[in-house]
Amino acid sequence: MALDAPLNERQVEVLRWISDGCPEGRWTNLSYKTTAGALEWRGLVTVSKRGGIWSASILPPGTAYLATGNYPAGHRLHRVRVPRPLPPPNISRKEPPPPKAAGPVELKPTRQLVKDLVDAGGLLERDLSDDERSYTHLVSIVNRRQMAPDEKQVILNDWVKPGYVVLRFADITRDWRSGPLPERVSKLHPLVAELRTDNRLEHLSASLRPRAFRLLHAVVREAEARGHTVRVYKRPNGDVYGEPNGGIVGCLLFEVDGIKCAISISEPQDRVPHVVTETEKAKAKRDNWYRIPTHDYVKSGRLHMTVATDSGYQTKMSWEDRAKLVLESRLCDVLPLFERWAAIEAERKDAERLRHTAEQERKAREDELAQNAYVQHALGERLIADLGAWELAGRLRDYLAVLRSRVTTMTAADERAAAEEWLEWCDRYVAKLDPGVQPIQQPKIKPPDYNDLREFRQRLGFGLRW
Repeated sequence: MALDAPLNERQVEVLRWISDGCPEGRWTNLSYKTTAGALEWRGLVTVSKRGGIWSASILPPGTAYLATGNYPAGHRLHRVRVPRPLPPPNISRKEPPPPKAAGPVELKPTRQLVKDLVDAGGLLERDLSDDERSYTHLVSIVNRRQMAPDEKQVILNDWVKPGYVVLRFADITRDWRSGPLPERVSKLHPLVAELRTDNRLEHLSASLRPRAFRLLHAVVREAEARGHTVRVYKRPNGDVYGEPNGGIVGCLLFEVDGIKCAISISEPQDRVPHVVTETEKAKAKRDNWYRIPTHDYVKSGRLHMTVATDSGYQTKMSWEDRAKLVLESRLCDVLPLFERWAAIEAERKDAERLRHTAEQERKAREDELAQNAYVQHALGERLIADLGAWELAGRLRDYLAVLRSRVTTMTAADERAAAEEWLEWCDRYVAKLDPGVQPIQQPKIKPPDYNDLREFRQRLGFGLRW
């Protein structure tokens, strides 16, 4: 697959660092390993993790790129092999067919996803509007087959933005820290010993119980080696045969970075043909309603492990003994799966917190705009009311002038005194009513109540979301 996309500044910087022999003290974090993985995919460097020590060395195409800024002619992706065309049958050896030009090799979806994620620097966002791929399925394959560089795992988030998925690399190691799985355990872990004392695995065949206890013993030791808390979960009423905890069921409960995960072991049943007995034949002959069963269900002699979480991710995973794959080979996946669920839950909570904060800020801005609209509306109504009061005061003064002209013609002292007293009260009332004689300043508006704010939110088109 020919390359034509140039390297970005970060990739060129890492390539030059590898060319200089990877001197120490250059980087403050491990992101350079992800960039080196992208360069390895492009066939410019080679990366080694032999003996648990990370190292990288530049290849001739990488040296040529640093010298010219372009890929060498005919350069192709690392690890991609172009199949040689086979000669068609019945072709004479004297005249071999001309070789066909090899077209670009298309990567599988999982490898293409890893390559895109590496090229994006470890963080990739995809629009799902025209994308029918199941990223959940692709990510599960990538993590199960350990296809990500530097033993990383891929985290998928689908709640960051509606209609999008965000993928990133996470430093979740699959290394088994508590030592090899023993074939026999002389002393079980106290939690597993408690399960055995309480007959928690009585539903299993007697021949399977020692192996089941040994598996649980290994998982508990590994969880404690990784710093996680484990306990035997029981119902409050003391019933120990089913422990629902936030929708999860299991015999052991793990607390991993703020979430709870459960693990349970069962024995599937096989469906086998039913062997008819003489008693059943006689009963079927005697009773017309009786039907002899065609199949029976018997214990399979295989173990089945289920893990689940109570986090917002709300998922579970199951594994079962197979002819070529037993549960012991799946133990290394249990704790990394729990830790991946915890990482996803932490990111989900952060995204939810950011959404809640943004919602509160939006509401505060809308309330501020609605309150300002309420104040402006109230000031306008006050202005119109003052205009009406000023016009009314002028009309009242004209009316009082007519009354005063009549008072001057009054001869009776009592009648004149009563009229003047009334006119004095009217003058005080008009002076109090007339805004033209009041101090000129913006009036104070009472704060809006719930109904006022609700009304102006609707006027501004904010709706009733609170």
